[in-house]
Amino acid sequence: MDNLSKSYLLTDYKILRQIQRRKYRRLTSPILAICLSLIITFLLRNLDYIYFPLLTITVASFVWYGYIMVSFRTKGRIVQPERGMMVSPIEG
Repeated sequence: MDNLSKSYLLTDYKILRQIQRRKYRRLTSPILAICLSLIITFLLRNLDYIYFPLLTITVASFVWYGYIMVSFRTKGRIVQPERGMMVSPIEG
């Protein structure tokens, strides 16, 4: 445990919770886009010309969702900076 605390700075719980809330707020748009495109695909499944645009929107929304999930860190620790380095605040 002592070895871990030397190489990492532990993140405050409140800051980590704020980062998680920001992540969940940003995830609402791609989730809504996925749900909406799947519902429209199900309702209009007889129209062949609308299938591929909706499939494209669905795939793009999954990529968008993955990008947001990767862009926010989920670990409760930060690599400790070297001596004399200036560190900016955590932004997600």
